[in-house]
Amino acid sequence: MAWRGWPAQWLWVAGCGLLFLGLVLLLGPRSCRARRTLRGLLMARSRRLLFRIGDHSGGNRDLSRRHQDCRVYGSPEDGIPYLTHPLCHQDVVSVGRLQIRALATPGHTQGHLVYLLDGEPYKGPSCLFSGDLLFLSGCGRTFEGTAETMLSSLDTVLGLGDDTLLWPGHEYAEENLGFAGVVEPENLARERKMQWVQRQRMERKSTCPSTLGEERSYNPFLRTHCLVLQEALGPGPDPAGDDGYSRAQLLEKLRRLKDVHKSK
Repeated sequence: MAWRGWPAQWLWVAGCGLLFLGLVLLLGPRSCRARRTLRGLLMARSRRLLFRIGDHSGGNRDLSRRHQDCRVYGSPEDGIPYLTHPLCHQDVVSVGRLQIRALATPGHTQGHLVYLLDGEPYKGPSCLFSGDLLFLSGCGRTFEGTAETMLSSLDTVLGLGDDTLLWPGHEYAEENLGFAGVVEPENLARERKMQWVQRQRMERKSTCPSTLGEERSYNPFLRTHCLVLQEALGPGPDPAGDDGYSRAQLLEKLRRLKDVHKSK
């Protein structure tokens, strides 16, 4: 059975993310060259977090020692352990018909990358593996950048199609939607999504993926251009008339409010 134009086997691959993509495909190809390429893809999402927290790159050492031809892809700016193949903005990693494009999205870390899996070869939607940039109804903290930097990175992914599937690096759906209800209580799209997420949780089902089209309708961190949020929380227009700066101030305030909300 296919879903949204994707063959079932590739839907499962996308659902598990790039990490599991490497594990699944690694068992199939017979050529050594293909195995090496897929082992590289296995580590495509690795990157360092602030203070070298290992929730994304902590397995690099053991995998590299176990598989000496393992390829570790990522940004050269983030001090990724055992990095072998540095990637820059718009670089493409190819595995068979799969085309995975790296997009530079600094803010959470200086060299943060997200990965866009092209769905065209399978006549389906593309998949965005957003790491710590964008979550369902949320976004990551700005550890190594400014609000302006994070806003620019969020705008980068907003330039992708509405049908792009969002696979975040963490699943905080219910908590994030709760916060979105605090800052925009009359948003009906958020209310419907919250009800759906709660049903999924009760049935022990996944809440991923979302789509970028859905996120535009209820994710407050993607709605800094909306008059409702600007009037409720925003600092007002910048005296110089710079709309981008005003949106960055609103994004920064949203992030501070979210941090307080999370600690309650």
